[in-house]
Amino acid sequence: MPGLFVVYEKAAPGVGRITSSMQVLNEVDYAAQLEATGQRYYFVPLDGHTGYFELDENDDVVAINSRDPWPGALVQDTVAVLEVATLPGVPATDVRITGPSTDATITHDGGDLKLRVGLPGEYAISFEAFPFRRFETRLTVTPTALPVPEATP
Repeated sequence: MPGLFVVYEKAAPGVGRITSSMQVLNEVDYAAQLEATGQRYYFVPLDGHTGYFELDENDDVVAINSRDPWPGALVQDTVAVLEVATLPGVPATDVRITGPSTDATITHDGGDLKLRVGLPGEYAISFEAFPFRRFETRLTVTPTALPVPEATP
């Protein structure tokens, strides 16, 4: 992953002084070299998928943070046709749902995401609620067993 090594030394309690920064071709070897010489460093990913800046009230950078995975999960990853599937605590974001009966994007206002699907099959549910990384999960919808009528004599 492309990134920038920021080498620093402890300047005071809770404060690091940047001594150098560098982008290198072989990041694994450079990290090993820094560690072998006891140098402290912070790796800044240069793609928008794994890191972000934390800003203060003046929009100045105060920290570089890692984009963590969204911690949620479906209550049940298998439901019957027309049974409600719940993904609790989804942040406000656009949610994409794809499967045999749909390929749609919906705007979710935040809170529990409840889905009811009319056709059996495999469905993908995905969203990107910044600062979390892109989330994707699978929902299996099984056919509903139809009641068998009793035979009448």
